Amino acid sequence: MVSDDAYDEDKTRPLAVLTKGLLVGHYRILEKIGAGGMGDVYLAEDTELNRKVALKFLPPHLCQEADCRARFKREAQAAAKLSHPNIVTIFEVSEFNGRPFFAMEHIEGESLADLIKKRDHSIEKIIDLSIQICEGLNKAHQAGITHRDIKPSNILTDHDGRAKIVDFGLASVHGSEHLTKTGSTLGTIGYMSPEQARGEEVDARSDLFSFGTVLYEMITGRPPFKAESEIATIKNIVEAIPEPLARYKSGVPDELQRVLSKALTKDRNLRYQHADEILADLRAIQRDGSQNSPRGHQNKKLPLLIGGSVLLLAILIVGYFYMRPEHTPPATKSIAVLPFVDMSPQKDQEYFCDGMTEEIINRLSSIKSLRVLARTSAFSFKGKSEDIKIIGEKLGVQTVLEGSIRKSANHLRITIQLINVADGYHMWSETYDRDVNDIFAIQDDISSSIVSALQLRLAAQEKQQVERRPMDNVDAYECYLKADHEINRFNEEGIRRAIQYLQNGIDLIGDDPLLYSGMASAFYQLVNIGAEQEDYLKKGIELAHRALALNPDLPEAHVVLANLIFWGPYPENMQGVFRQNKLALESNPNEPDALRSLAFNCARMGRTAEASQYLARAETVDPLNTWNRITAGYIYFYDGRYDLALREYGKASQVDQFNPALQFFYAWVYALTGQKDSAFLIIDRMAQTAPGNALTKFGFMLKYGLQNDKEKAYREMTPELQITCRRDSEWSYIVASMFALFDNKEESLDWLENAVNRGFINYKALQRDPFLKNVRGEKRFNDLLERAKYEWEHFEV
Repeated sequence: MVSDDAYDEDKTRPLAVLTKGLLVGHYRILEKIGAGGMGDVYLAEDTELNRKVALKFLPPHLCQEADCRARFKREAQAAAKLSHPNIVTIFEVSEFNGRPFFAMEHIEGESLADLIKKRDHSIEKIIDLSIQICEGLNKAHQAGITHRDIKPSNILTDHDGRAKIVDFGLASVHGSEHLTKTGSTLGTIGYMSPEQARGEEVDARSDLFSFGTVLYEMITGRPPFKAESEIATIKNIVEAIPEPLARYKSGVPDELQRVLSKALTKDRNLRYQHADEILADLRAIQRDGSQNSPRGHQNKKLPLLIGGSVLLLAILIVGYFYMRPEHTPPATKSIAVLPFVDMSPQKDQEYFCDGMTEEIINRLSSIKSLRVLARTSAFSFKGKSEDIKIIGEKLGVQTVLEGSIRKSANHLRITIQLINVADGYHMWSETYDRDVNDIFAIQDDISSSIVSALQLRLAAQEKQQVERRPMDNVDAYECYLKADHEINRFNEEGIRRAIQYLQNGIDLIGDDPLLYSGMASAFYQLVNIGAEQEDYLKKGIELAHRALALNPDLPEAHVVLANLIFWGPYPENMQGVFRQNKLALESNPNEPDALRSLAFNCARMGRTAEASQYLARAETVDPLNTWNRITAGYIYFYDGRYDLALREYGKASQVDQFNPALQFFYAWVYALTGQKDSAFLIIDRMAQTAPGNALTKFGFMLKYGLQNDKEKAYREMTPELQITCRRDSEWSYIVASMFALFDNKEESLDWLENAVNRGFINYKALQRDPFLKNVRGEKRFNDLLERAKYEWEHFEV
C-alpha cells in the first residue's frame, strides 16, 4: 500500500494503490512477491494470454525522481534487448496512474541466495549453474551491456534448474548516456569488483569478478570478502585474497580453484577478459571432471605418504597448488617506512629524520603497484622497539624499511635495511657516509634500491615521480623540513615558527612549489586551531594556487587547497573541495588525507555509500589513523545507523579522549538515541579536555537543552560563537537542531536557512533528525527541505 500523500510527477493525483484484484491494463494483480531499492514486484495474471507474469513497479517514493524513472526504464530496455534462456524475458514497458512498470517472465522457483542457504551442493550442480550464468553474461556483454550488480539474489533458478539473470537496474549500456545523479551505490557491497569499490569506471570484467564472488559463495556457503562492517568488506575486496576453497569443501578440483583465482584477480588486466574465456574453462571442467585440466592435460598427482594423516595430505595438496607460480594469485606488494631513528650526538635532528622518512614515503606512494603505508600509521611506531613481524602484522604489510641517521655538522651517516616481514630476511641494506649536500642523491639511491629489491616494474611517469627531487637547494630543503616538523606540533607558536622557516627558504631560492604548499599548510593549521579565519584563509588559498601554478601535480598542494576551500562561506565551494581532492588522487591514488576528506564530505552531503568506499581505500594505506574510526562514525551518523556510529566513536575514544569533534558527535549520537546520562558524561569530560572550545560550548548547549534549562543553554551561545557558527554550514545545522530542541522555532529556522544557504543540503539528515520534529511541520521548513533536496539531487560528487 502507498500513502495518501504519494503523487505522480505533476502532483495532481495520487499514485496507484496496488491491491489484490486490481486491473493494470490487461494484468490482474494477485499478490506482492518482492521489494527492493529500485522496484516492488507483484505476481499478476495476463488476462489476454492466460499466463502468470511478474510486474515490477517503481516504488512510490522514487516516482518523483527523474533519474530513478530513467534508470528504471533503462533496466527494462537493457533486459528487453536480450533474448536468452538465462536472462529473464521482458514482455512490456508501460505506466499505470503515474507509476512506471514493466511486465516480465515469472520464474517459479527460488533465488540463488535461497539455494545457497540449503547447502551442500555437488560440484557438478555448481558448475552447471555457473555455466548458465556465464552464458547469460556472455550474451549481455556481446550486446554491450554490463550488469554491474551480479549477486545471488539477482539470479533465479526455476524448477528445472535453469538459471536466469534478473535486475538490470544498474546496467551500463555501451554508447548510451550515463545518468548523472550520484548517491546510490553502484553495485552491492560484498559483490563489487575492486574497481567498483574504488569508484572507477567499470566494464564487463567487473561482472566477471562479481561472478567469481557468487561462484565462491556457491562452493563455500559464504561470501569471500564479507567482514563485520561495510568499510572492512570494501577493504577486503580491494586487497584481501580469499581463503582456499578446500578449507570449506572437499573434492574441489584444482582447476576450479584456478578458475576462481583468476576471476577474483584484483588487477582487471590479469583477470578473465571475456565471459567466453571463463565459459571455456568451466565447460572443460564439466567435461573432464576433476581428472583433467581445462586444457586437456592430466593433473599431477602428489604421492601418498604412507602412514600420513588425511589432514596432512590435504595440506600438501593445497600447498602444492598455491606454490606453483602460474597458480599464485597476484597480490599488491606493500611496505611501511618506519621513522628513521636520530643517532646524532645531540639528539637534535628529529626534524631531519622525520623529513627524510616522509620524503621516501612520498616518492614510493606514486607507484600504483605498491601499497605504501601513510605517515600517520608508520609514525605510530616512532620511539618503540617492537618486533618487525608484529609491526608488519599490525600494519598489514609484507616489507618494512627501517633506518637511522647520524648527522654531525655537514656529515651524514645513514644506515638502511629493507626487511621481509614473514621471515625477517634482510632483502637489502646499505650504509651511506656522505656529505649533507648529497642528501638528494641518497634519497634517489634508497628509492631505486627498494624498487629493485621488490622487483617492481615502473611506468615512465612513475619512474619520473620516484626520481623527482623536492628541490635543488639543501639549505632551503632543511628550512622546509624544520617547518614541516613545527606544523605537525599543532600549536600556534610552532606554526608561526614554521612560517618563518618557509620564508627563509623562499628568500634562499625564490619561488618553489613545495615551500609555497608548506606555507599554505601553515595558514590552514592556524585556521584549524581556531585563529582568526578570514585573512588566513585568503592567504592560504593564494599560496596554494601559487604552488600549483609552479607544479600542477603536487598532491600536497591540492589537499591543502581543498581544506582551505572547505572553510569558505559559499555552497559552490564544496565542488572545489571535491575537485581538489580528486586532483590530488590523480597524482597519488593513495593520498590518505584526500581519501578521508572525500569520505568525510561525502558523508556530510548524505552520500554515505561513496563515503564508505573512500574510507576503505584510506584504511588500506593508513590503517592506524584514529581519524578512520571518527570518519566511520560520522558516516554511520549521517546514514542514520546510530548504533554503529556509537561503536566507532567508542573505539576512537579509547585512543583519543581529547579530540573535541569526536567527543561532541559521540555525545550528540547518545542524545539522539535517548541515552542522556552517557551524553552528559562525555560533555562533562569535554570541559576538562577541551575547555573553551566551540564544540564544548555546543555540548553544554545540548546538555542544558535536554535538561530543559534554556537560560543556561542560551548563555553558551556567545556573540563570538555565533559569528563562528554562521560561517559554517554544518555548525549552523547543529545550532538549528538545538534551537528546535528548545522549541524556539523562528531561531531554529533562521539558522537552518543559513545552513542551507552555505551548502548543508543533506536533506536526508533534515528529514531524520529527531530534534527537528518541532519545526518539521512548518511551511518554511518544508520549503527549505525541498530546496535542499533539489540541490542535493543536482550536486555531482
